[in-house]
Amino acid sequence: QMLAGRSLCLGAKLVSRQSVSVTGKMTHLRRTYVSKEHDLAPAVWLKQVSAFANDKDQFDDLLDYTLNQAESGNVNAQIDLGILFSSDSSLVSDAKHWFSLADEAGDAFATYALGVITITGSTSTILHPYGTDHSTSSKPTNLMYIDVDNLDGFLGAASKNPDAPPNPDEPPKNFNFQKWLKKERKANAKAAAAKKKEKKIDPGQNFELGFTMIQNAAKKGCQEAMITLGSYYNTEENYDWEKTQFWFLEAARGGSIYALYRLGQMNYEKHPESYMKWLPYFMKAAILGDPDSQFWIGYYYHQGIPATLEEELEPAGIELEEIPKTGIEPDLSLALTWLKKAANAGSKQAMHYLAILYLDSQDPNMYNPEEAIELLTRACEEPNPHADAAYLLGDIYFHGETEEQDLQKALSLFKLAGREGHDEALCNVGSIYFNGIGVERDYEKAFYAYQNATLYGNKNAHRNLADMYDAGLGVSKSKASAKYHLDMSEGIESPIMPVFEEAKEGGELFAETS
Repeated sequence: QMLAGRSLCLGAKLVSRQSVSVTGKMTHLRRTYVSKEHDLAPAVWLKQVSAFANDKDQFDDLLDYTLNQAESGNVNAQIDLGILFSSDSSLVSDAKHWFSLADEAGDAFATYALGVITITGSTSTILHPYGTDHSTSSKPTNLMYIDVDNLDGFLGAASKNPDAPPNPDEPPKNFNFQKWLKKERKANAKAAAAKKKEKKIDPGQNFELGFTMIQNAAKKGCQEAMITLGSYYNTEENYDWEKTQFWFLEAARGGSIYALYRLGQMNYEKHPESYMKWLPYFMKAAILGDPDSQFWIGYYYHQGIPATLEEELEPAGIELEEIPKTGIEPDLSLALTWLKKAANAGSKQAMHYLAILYLDSQDPNMYNPEEAIELLTRACEEPNPHADAAYLLGDIYFHGETEEQDLQKALSLFKLAGREGHDEALCNVGSIYFNGIGVERDYEKAFYAYQNATLYGNKNAHRNLADMYDAGLGVSKSKASAKYHLDMSEGIESPIMPVFEEAKEGGELFAETS
């Protein structure tokens, strides 16, 4: 496994202690006796740090030993300390100090880490190379979610007028959301374009030097560097399919399970009908324990895949599993085996899919609403709650089909799904407030909930907003705005305000308001 798999959340009390700082000179006050030796292999060492988080004596003993070994030239110890200090943005110079010593000794990961620091001036992505997150959220990062439970705060900020700032406790009644949103998008797009044009580099940052260091690290066998290069060449600005494939294949040959998963994912996106180009990568990664790949193998055993005339993949240096050219026959037993493995390993996609199978099954031996509810509840947990799971669970509580009806829980789950980008959930929030289902009727909250949904292109929300503008419910009457939303609901691009496309093209325009 690559080093990026060793991510660790170090509590502030571990990385902010003054005794740990090593910038300039060593200030840690060591005891004269170290009770035992510790395994300094980074993967093992990080587990020890986590295990000793609540035991000051054990942690001090581990740190003392590591500091002594690092100063004596032990490269593993130097890498350990570099990683430790990388967890705190204020300790970049400390991380750089230890990585530099390991780099001088020829360590490839240290070279990679220094490359990242040289390019970004930060350590935040060292343990998480670009693109290594498997998140399935559909939430665009550049669209603004309006917290309908904090409208006073939103309206006070959103409608701020430099000439006459409103009282946050008394939001204006005639606030025009459409005009404000259009104005904000133009201003932010202009600022983003200006910032991109400047291309300013902070002192100490050097892309060319840092990129060369990452390339050198990749050539020396650092999987994180290979993943970073492969991801870099898979971006729109730097797209080069041959280089993307080359570096991910190199990482896979080096044992990176994540690289196998990405090879499957990228080849699927490029050749969805040619399963021999991508399924073998998913199968290999699934067998090696990748939960996302296990989900896809389970999914395809459930759905089945038709036969193909494609040649079998034989990438040099990677022994892939044999996949029959005759296609994949649906096999519920195998599907459940892989989906359960994925769910037990933490795949929220698998939890959601399994729940659907348990709820929709006509087989009384498989129909299991209790297990489905448990799986959906797990899939809704932080971090990265699964939007579709939250929506489905909300729907279950809303209708009271397999669980006792709980409208408050349903509303909470629809809001959760909405925050993760589920437009139907956002539309449901609006409908609940509009009709007063389990809550006091509130047209204003309904209006902004529908606005949330339209940012994702939901046509029903556009239709509902057209009716609200026409009737003046929750917003001042506006025939122009009503026509705009009616046109959008019918798929007619309105010249009044291109809501969704402008936001997608404008870059990262908005910060969250909640």
